[in-house]
Amino acid sequence: DGTLPAGTTARDFDFGGGEEMLLGRGTLGRVFLARHRGNDQFYAVKRISKEEIVRRRNMDGVLRERDLLAAVSSPYIVHLFGALQDDRYVYLVLSYAVGGELYTLMEQRRRLPEDVAKFYFVEVAWALQYLHNDQHVAFRDVKPENVLIDADGHVRLVDFGFAVRITGGDAEGTALPPDMGCGTSQYMAPELVSGKDAHGFDVDWWALGCVLYEMCALRHAFDGDSNAAVMWSVLQGEYEPIPSRYDDEVAGLLADMLTIDPRARPSMAELKLRPVVQAHLRLLGLEALPSARTPAPVLRRTGSADSIELDIDTSVADDAAAAAAAHRRRQRRQAGRSARRRRRRRRRCWSTTTPPPHRTTPRAAAPA
Repeated sequence: DGTLPAGTTARDFDFGGGEEMLLGRGTLGRVFLARHRGNDQFYAVKRISKEEIVRRRNMDGVLRERDLLAAVSSPYIVHLFGALQDDRYVYLVLSYAVGGELYTLMEQRRRLPEDVAKFYFVEVAWALQYLHNDQHVAFRDVKPENVLIDADGHVRLVDFGFAVRITGGDAEGTALPPDMGCGTSQYMAPELVSGKDAHGFDVDWWALGCVLYEMCALRHAFDGDSNAAVMWSVLQGEYEPIPSRYDDEVAGLLADMLTIDPRARPSMAELKLRPVVQAHLRLLGLEALPSARTPAPVLRRTGSADSIELDIDTSVADDAAAAAAAHRRRQRRQAGRSARRRRRRRRRCWSTTTPPPHRTTPRAAAPA
């Protein structure tokens, strides 16, 4: 089950020599694929530099991420097995999602079938409903890079660096003060971009709408040549229609989720009434969504390392060397797409930026 043996320390993990085991980079640290020498299990270990924590004065943020991950329990969210530290680093030991990022899947497949887009939309929505209703947590950074695919093809929400628990406010959870310093610009809701209004759970539904749009159109709903241009685009609330091959229900759902007024965005209770969502509810009842036992439409585990659907070596390693080799193969396959990825690099708002000009009366989202 991946439980860490008692007394585990950072020295019990084999990082396989470093860079070849690197899964991702963040502002404060890196995420490595690591094998525990005691139980021979593989984990995604987020290694955070204490020096960077101090320099950026972000101790509260690191502790908040640790505490939130420790509190959640959902098949659609990465599992925290433990938090460790040594003289130089803090380590968060997480479940390893061998399918990688939803972003990478979108890059590899020039077109996502409609059922696949709907399937992942519903699973991320279920993860957000759990965070909002059961944990009173606003995630605040929903984007394809933070949606991982596990070995069975199901989503795992990851990176709680901007997540925060809401302890007051109204039924919609609008209790958080104005804040332009969280999230990723292409997925930030207008109330976050403006930096003038309180916000809450509704920012996650806007961001999920942006992800659904990107799965359908394979481009951002809101984009620009600079952070200010992206934010200006968000404030207009206007986007190009999605391809006509997607049904009107998807277009209508996007129009409702990507509306400037947060009070007009649908809640999860309202989403469950939509045919586009109901199609992916299990027959157990309208309150249930696909469980981890429901077969995923893509990326489920196979016995072949050459599977086009999976595009990774699912033999997952009897030892660290095999896992490292699988990861190096995936890196080589991605090398040809690096230029495009750099052009589409997300611009994170870690510090105060020059706010874009504001409309005195923001327009509602244009019908798709």
